Amino acid sequence: MLLDAVMAKLGVKNDAALSRELGVSPTNVSNIRNVKVALSAAMMIRIHDVADMSIATIRSFLVGPTR
Repeated sequence: MLLDAVMAKLGVKNDAALSRELGVSPTNVSNIRNVKVALSAAMMIRIHDVADMSIATIRSFLVGPTR
């Protein structure tokens, strides 16, 4: 999952630490993890900036396998 990959890249151990690194609320991270809200473009860019992940890599976590 995307958030797990971001956590590994940043070396953080839980969603609270991830939210601090990304500068968002823990609720926001929880809602994304539990698929209550879609990953916004702003959050995608934030992950790109903070975790130094390419947009293509981030997007690859969001799409299912191709047929």
